Amino acid sequence: MRKELLQGSAIALGVGIVAVLVVVAGLRTWRALAPPPRSTRANLVLVVLDTVRRDHLQVYGYERPTTPRLQALAAQGTVFEEARSTSCWTLPAHASMFTGFLPFRHGADQHHLALSGDPATLARRLGDAGYDTAGISANPWVSYRTGLSRGFDHYRDLWRQRDRSRKTWTRHPSVAAARDWLDHGWDRKRPFFLFVNLMDAHGPYRPPRSSARVLFDGVGDMAGTFRRYRSIGRKGLVRAWFAGDEPVAPEALQAARRLYDAEIRSADAAMGEILDAVDAVSDPATTTVLVVTDHGENFGDHGLVGHAFSLHDTLVSVGLVARGPGFAPGARANGPVSLVDVFPTLLAAAGLRAGVVDGVSLTVPPGEDRPIHASYAWPEQVLSTFYPRELEDPRLEVHKRALTSAVVGPWKIVRGSDDSEVVYHLGEDPGETTPCEDVPAQVLDQLRKAAGVPSPGHQEPRSRRRSAPRFDDETSEALRALGYL
Repeated sequence: MRKELLQGSAIALGVGIVAVLVVVAGLRTWRALAPPPRSTRANLVLVVLDTVRRDHLQVYGYERPTTPRLQALAAQGTVFEEARSTSCWTLPAHASMFTGFLPFRHGADQHHLALSGDPATLARRLGDAGYDTAGISANPWVSYRTGLSRGFDHYRDLWRQRDRSRKTWTRHPSVAAARDWLDHGWDRKRPFFLFVNLMDAHGPYRPPRSSARVLFDGVGDMAGTFRRYRSIGRKGLVRAWFAGDEPVAPEALQAARRLYDAEIRSADAAMGEILDAVDAVSDPATTTVLVVTDHGENFGDHGLVGHAFSLHDTLVSVGLVARGPGFAPGARANGPVSLVDVFPTLLAAAGLRAGVVDGVSLTVPPGEDRPIHASYAWPEQVLSTFYPRELEDPRLEVHKRALTSAVVGPWKIVRGSDDSEVVYHLGEDPGETTPCEDVPAQVLDQLRKAAGVPSPGHQEPRSRRRSAPRFDDETSEALRALGYL
């Protein structure tokens, strides 16, 4: 009897041990398969719609369906009605977002095609605070060559594999890269900062049919628009406009504008997919998302094409939509804000102080009379895209100057290094069609003071023709394809 009891106890003990081992093994397996614990700190996202002018966005009243995904985001967050860039092109605008400084401080402009010194960039500040930082750029001006990849733990220069025909795409490359990093690259024990530059709306325009068909009346209309756009020729729109043998036909210019809208819709769709991927892994209620445009584009506006030689609002008025803590759903903010505000806004969302910078957090209501500054250095880089004989064209002479502008309340001043000066009343003349002649002396003094920030680009260079920037062959070819070299 006793022997049987001992045998029974041994069997029970053995079964118990086996059960415990099975449970332990199961727990280990579950832990191995389960995702790692997420950080409880706020995740941050910055998406830039490159070369997208504000008045071509539905959320700002545009009548064509260019941005349905941005419309949906605006319902979840706050639209900033009076956002402006710090310049009219990519490099200084992005440098301002990444440093919180105006161009004359960060130094990245027409004369110096990279960040000056070693500023504490947004990615570096966040990385030092424990964030996992990832950057994805389709623009060669936003790369390690220009210093704008500083501080990112992971950086993808997608412009190196850019296929403008989109015929081989199964998914937008920026969407694929963002999804891949969120699924496999992000260390989920750390909060993340994800930056994406979407380059779709930059010329030359070859929008995918998926976005183009919505904006055209059938295949014939689309094909005819492509044909009229291609009539501009190999010079490209900017050189054809400023130094071409014949004037650019109005039909070609209108075709370019229509294709531009289709490219905006392509960027909008990609932005929406990226935010879908973010929301799948990060609580939208605690994730701060900023979607901005860096500058606009002219299509004959003010006698100009492209995004050079001007600080008109067609170029420096930008779109800005913010979602997350501190941004009321469906709200519209009317105060003056700038791209320099991106830096302190995202740092504040991470619980960090920005320090002494030119921007302020977008969660703090700005004063109505806050001066908003922009500048454009003497256009060395742009003029380098023209042949020597083209540089003598009278159409270019007036644009061989640096520009600064300031907006204070309803007033805007634009001053040139050629001693030119114009003042607009944006409340009465939002299209900047008629310069004011009788400006109150006190207002004029205030505007001149606001626009008087010294810029290193205000002196004409010794040579009227600069050499091409010292980029590697791959970068130079990418810039050449975009019309920059």
